[in-house]
This record gives sequence, structure tokens and C-alpha cells, in this order.
Amino acid sequence: MTEEAFRSVEGSRELAALFRQNFPWLARYLGRKLGSAERGEDAASEVFARVARSRNVDTLLSPRAYLLVVARRLIGELRGRGMLEQTYLEALSHVTETSSASPEAVVSHLQEVRVIDAALATLAPRARLAFVMHRVDGKTHAEIAEHLGVSISMVRKYIATSEQKCRANLSDA
Repeated sequence: MTEEAFRSVEGSRELAALFRQNFPWLARYLGRKLGSAERGEDAASEVFARVARSRNVDTLLSPRAYLLVVARRLIGELRGRGMLEQTYLEALSHVTETSSASPEAVVSHLQEVRVIDAALATLAPRARLAFVMHRVDGKTHAEIAEHLGVSISMVRKYIATSEQKCRANLSDA
């Protein structure tokens, strides 16, 4: 993403200045957190795209702090998605390692994984992350609530919504 990309956005001067002053720093920060400079630049671009959509650039009191909040949320989403993908891959390797699994069972399992993945992709990022943290990481509702900065009842709602969506997609498939 370049500075020119922000020219059509309302408040583009402020956003362009914010981009110019902070993109290299944010890309390096995210590169360290995500393990590569390329992933850091991609993530920094996504952070600025989210900031552009929020349309409150001109009212930011502490722009770097705001960028860090958005970046940390994005890191959580990316790690949650990565953990889910890793769990899928591990489950698939166990299925294919067992010689007793029929080809039909393997195909059926793969289809279920795809349906669940599609269901989770339609959820709000926090709901998806809460579901992954609970089901994949085994985190408690209180731990998830603290991580997301929401109440325990909200975490319960996120998880219930996620489970309903997965069940609905599986029954439709």
C-alpha cells in the first residue's frame, strides 16, 4: 500500500502523513512479531487500510498508540487463523496416517473441515478468535475475555454464535 492509495479517502492529508511517518516503523514491528519482513509489510498495509476505514485519523491524540492497538488486534486474528490452520493440518495428518481410514472417511473429514473453515470465515474477527482460543488453545472464558478486553458473558456469546454457525453450515452441507 502506498501513500497515493489514501488520496481518495476522506482526511487523506492526515492519513498520508500518518502513513509516511509510521509505515516503516510499523512494518518493522509487525515483521518482528510475524517472523518476516514481507508479512510485516502486508500486515502494516492492512492496519492502515483499517485505519482508513475508521475515518477518525484527524482526531487521534496518540497515533502510534492507536496503530499499535490495531496492529495487536490484527496479530491476534492472524495467529488465531494460523493456529486453526495448524490444527487442521495436524488432524488431517492423523487421519491419513491411520491405515484403517477409508478414502470415503478421509474425503468426508476434509469436507467437514472446509465447511467449518467457511463458517468461521464469515464470523466477526473477535468471535472467530474467541472460538479458536477456546477450542484450539483450550483457554478459559476468563482468559479469553481478558485477552479480548470484553466481558465473560460476551465471550460466551461469541463462542455460542461460532458454534451455531458451524453447526448450521455442517447441517446444510
